[in-house]
Amino acid sequence: MKIIKLAWESVKNIFQLKKQPLWIRWVFSMYIFTALFAPFIANKAPLFMIKEGNWYFPAFQNSAYVIIQENGKEIAVLKEAVNWHAIKNEFQLFAPIPYDPSSSDLINYNYVSPFAQQYTESEKPPSELKPLSWRNRHWLGTTKTGADVLAGLVHSTRLSLLIGFFSMFIASVIGICIGSLAGFFGDKLLKVNRRSLILSLILVVPAGFYIFVFPENNLELPETESIPAYFSFLKVLLFLFIIALPFTMKINKSKKDSPQTLWTIPIDSFISRGIELFVSVPRLILIITLAAISRPSAMSLVLILGFTAWTSIARMVRAEFIRLKNMGFMESAISLGLSNFRQIIYHLLPNAIVTVRVGIIFGIAGAILTEAGLSFLGIGLYPDTVSWGSMMAAGREQFSAWWLIIFPGISIAILLIMLNRIADENHYVPQEKPL
Repeated sequence: MKIIKLAWESVKNIFQLKKQPLWIRWVFSMYIFTALFAPFIANKAPLFMIKEGNWYFPAFQNSAYVIIQENGKEIAVLKEAVNWHAIKNEFQLFAPIPYDPSSSDLINYNYVSPFAQQYTESEKPPSELKPLSWRNRHWLGTTKTGADVLAGLVHSTRLSLLIGFFSMFIASVIGICIGSLAGFFGDKLLKVNRRSLILSLILVVPAGFYIFVFPENNLELPETESIPAYFSFLKVLLFLFIIALPFTMKINKSKKDSPQTLWTIPIDSFISRGIELFVSVPRLILIITLAAISRPSAMSLVLILGFTAWTSIARMVRAEFIRLKNMGFMESAISLGLSNFRQIIYHLLPNAIVTVRVGIIFGIAGAILTEAGLSFLGIGLYPDTVSWGSMMAAGREQFSAWWLIIFPGISIAILLIMLNRIADENHYVPQEKPL
């Protein structure tokens, strides 16, 4: 529980919103609120409806069809095709923006400006058009297919923050773990059992075959589908677990082993040379290549951005660990005989994470901007996925549709400026933790 509490405190310390100006807190909270409650804010289906005494929540049903009661009989209604306003209900509650990001308005299509007159069909003569009510107006205009731009902005905020935060979470975990190993153990402190190391190297080939090659050749999937990204991520974790399983890692109990059975691994040199080799490939080219050959999805993009952004965090953590190891409170911890685990988790990591948080916040901003750029190029996500980048790409096709460039661009700019402002932290002095 102490480790979980310490991790949660480290996450809260990353943003330090209490130290930020009031407008930063309000804008950041507004973005987070929009991302969390996007289905409540913009949705074509009713949030809640009562029909023949039965309660329904069509907006939150994952199925494409909604089962409702009609004259005592259950009928299946297609969510995307039904006109919810035409269904006679005892009560229905719609979202503030009664549109989906991908739903089409067949009357107000072909780039309707926010200031143009908007129409809807009259109920009695269907051929006549009447002005659209203020409640159902497209306040930020429409796209070529009649999709509501404001609904697209709301759901794009959810998508961008999800990709930015989760990709940097993966990058932070990888970077902190690798940087901690390199900075704490250096080239002389990491000693492993010789038998465990040899056994681990022997397991590399069979573990790689049965985890990466064998399942893909035996899974029955349609030709148009590939293995999901999260399944590939789980395979990587399983592979690492099998390779690490033989290690006894008797770092704290090395006195029981004779020097002949222990090998010193220069982990710092290995990691430093590996990072140099990894960063020698331009990251943007690597991201575009991996996104082009992988299955288009938000999860694939999260994994690609996460596994390509850990190097800068690992370098910062390594540098902070090397600096903090020479401070007075670490000398006291070593003299008291604290384990390596306690030194890292309770003393080094809490002090290092405060400096690393600047890189994490900049990484979130970079991931959001990269996702927008890939979406603008049509890479990484499904073609019908609405995002800030895809909306700006649609505006490129029609230069007169200025609202498709201005509003997504303003949303991206405000978010990036706000994250950069949060990352601009004041000075920090490492504090000694109770031993």
